[in-house]
Amino acid sequence: IIGGHGEITLGGATVIRNTTSSALRIADLETLYADDEDDSTDESNEEEEEDVVGTVHVEDLTIIGASRSRGITILESDGLVSFDQIDVTSTDGAALHFRNAAEIWIGDGTIKSSGAPVADIQGSEIDISLTSLFADGGPQGIRIVDSEGGFFVYGDGAQDDEDAIEGTGGIIQNTDVAIYLDGAGETGTRYVNYLSNQRVATVKDTDSLEIQLAKVTHTAVSFIEATNLTRLSFTGSHFEDNPTTSGYGFHLKVNESGSFVSTFSDNFVLDTNGTLFSVSALSGGESAKISQTFKSNDITLSTSGDIASRLDWAGTVQAEFSGNTITGEADVQKAFDFVFADSSNTTEVAVNSNQVVFNGSDSMAVQVLSEAPISFSAQQNQIAFNGRDGEGFDLTFGRVSSATISSNSIYDYAGGATAIHIPSVYDGTQIALDNNLIDLSRVSQFIDRGIILSEVAGSDDPFVTMYSSISNTISGASTPYYFPASGVTGQVIVNDQVIK
Repeated sequence: IIGGHGEITLGGATVIRNTTSSALRIADLETLYADDEDDSTDESNEEEEEDVVGTVHVEDLTIIGASRSRGITILESDGLVSFDQIDVTSTDGAALHFRNAAEIWIGDGTIKSSGAPVADIQGSEIDISLTSLFADGGPQGIRIVDSEGGFFVYGDGAQDDEDAIEGTGGIIQNTDVAIYLDGAGETGTRYVNYLSNQRVATVKDTDSLEIQLAKVTHTAVSFIEATNLTRLSFTGSHFEDNPTTSGYGFHLKVNESGSFVSTFSDNFVLDTNGTLFSVSALSGGESAKISQTFKSNDITLSTSGDIASRLDWAGTVQAEFSGNTITGEADVQKAFDFVFADSSNTTEVAVNSNQVVFNGSDSMAVQVLSEAPISFSAQQNQIAFNGRDGEGFDLTFGRVSSATISSNSIYDYAGGATAIHIPSVYDGTQIALDNNLIDLSRVSQFIDRGIILSEVAGSDDPFVTMYSSISNTISGASTPYYFPASGVTGQVIVNDQVIK
């Protein structure tokens, strides 16, 4: 279908078989725009003019056996192309191939391709909803570049079907990049599985990527590498047997101003290789804002040096890390690692109700290195060390910070642990220590430390104010607590004794 500004409707079922070019090709649709200029002053003679849109509407389209051929091709279109239902299968050609198309709407359907992207979209405005897609091989599974609108796969049932079945959204496998987005709008998949891809997604300058209820296996390089992705949500998914080699699972980078959101929740991660989830502000992104949620995940750290989540930021931060279960199986691992550059921006971080167990040595549950003023909360975490020389909390705070560290349980079953270590804190900071249970009594031949404040610094004395209203319990520590002789005011209660 080439050119024109009329209307074409293919009603009922349309079936196209065994094509060798494009099964359905639509190009050069036109829209005639009403002339807004009218010199007439006689309103009674005026007639309201409307745009005349070239329109193609297809009710039910099936394309079968498109070999070395694209399924649906839409090119250089200024009109409206819509499909109620599609079922498209192609080989060595994209099932959907759109270039510079003004408006495309797909209500439901299934698309399949091998050796080429199942959807290859550039310079177009889209509103696409599918039940499933299947892509096998080729450089990308889904490719969307410089396009507006949404591309969504919902899995079995309607968009609001809460009983959809695992894998019914389809599968993307054996690609270099399962999802490639550059200058895209909103993209989402539900119940789509990702198997044996080099990367699950590579994203740049895109509005949103949301992946729900996926199974991700045999990923070679990384899960998601993104730059300036405004919103990422990866939830309810299962990761297993992923020998990633990049050093990161998820690596989200920002080098421009703006507000960004990342969510990683309700996921099961059986093995890791490096930092699972990293978010960082680069040069140019110093003023960017981040809202991060990392919660209710079950994560096993499997190789030495692994980190579950790392946040390295300079601008405004609002972050929650809660309800996670993290198990470390090797040495020198961390659950949560935070680095905040010196700035006047608001930094709020809550690390609450996590269960962390390390079976290797020299591992750490939470490390904070903040040059910025920070509001930090660590409450109701349960931390256990089955390997030597573990550290529960390692906390460095910039000036005028506040911290609440309460109702945490820290157990050392191997020896040499430090429960709460504050290497350095700057003036104007307030720290509340309440109702923490620290049990270092299982092994006695090593140096075990309870609550240690190593250094206070700054120009305004007192540098730090301590608060306790409920006693902290420390048992089995060779050094139960330490606070500098000067620069500290207030009180800390340990084993029912006011000690500072």
